[in-house]
Amino acid sequence: MIEVISLVNFSNEKRVEYINKSFRSFHDFNKNIRHIVLDSTNSIDRQKEIYESLSIEYHHLPGSSYIERLRKISELVKSDYFVFLPDDFVWIYNYPIQKAMEQARRNNVAQIKLSCRGMDWFSDPNPQPKPWFTGNQLISGEKLKKEEDLFISNKLWFRNFHEQFSLAATITNKAFLHNTVTNIQGLINSPGAVEKKAYLKLIFTRYKTAYYDMKIPAFHFCDVGVEGATKEYTTKDMLIESNYELYNSLFNGQEKSSD
Repeated sequence: MIEVISLVNFSNEKRVEYINKSFRSFHDFNKNIRHIVLDSTNSIDRQKEIYESLSIEYHHLPGSSYIERLRKISELVKSDYFVFLPDDFVWIYNYPIQKAMEQARRNNVAQIKLSCRGMDWFSDPNPQPKPWFTGNQLISGEKLKKEEDLFISNKLWFRNFHEQFSLAATITNKAFLHNTVTNIQGLINSPGAVEKKAYLKLIFTRYKTAYYDMKIPAFHFCDVGVEGATKEYTTKDMLIESNYELYNSLFNGQEKSSD
């Protein structure tokens, strides 16, 4: 059984709409899963019905901070690897999670990235696609080391943002997460703030992040009508639905359906 963890807060009640896109798309592709949600919203009346329709194991922790919920993961997850799935990532591809976990275990990988850096063409209705990697080289210039089907980043000191510790969609080693967040101080309420502290903590630590076969199943999304105009900048490199099939055909090895 694959274990999945999501940390959510719906103080913006409109954002509850997200989980019908994010969690439901993941469940459409993946069966035999244990999906655990740690929800810090004061009331879960609106989202409870969706949780139950997806057989989600939800823990209501009203008012708890993001870092507090991160620390609870090691108590709840039984496996050494789990999927970390935020509520604003849509799943578009039948990704081999179990195989990726097995290879991560054999190669001592801390995190497998399930999302990639955004590209300007992602949001273009008539795109001119450009790759974010060629072979084992990323557009940042970094060359990844191939082990089995994993393309691994193992740099010390300065790492590109996209190949560092991440609280976006990942397959994550439980012990690695626990050791990273245990001593981070303060009541931190956003993943970005935790990541910044984690980067500093890990700067002298050599740890592996990887992509499985350079396949990407999860893409960040934002609805400006839900989150407001201040978040419009995040849509500039967001993969729009009309480009899901194109991305899958070009980079995930999935044949395009015939018209």
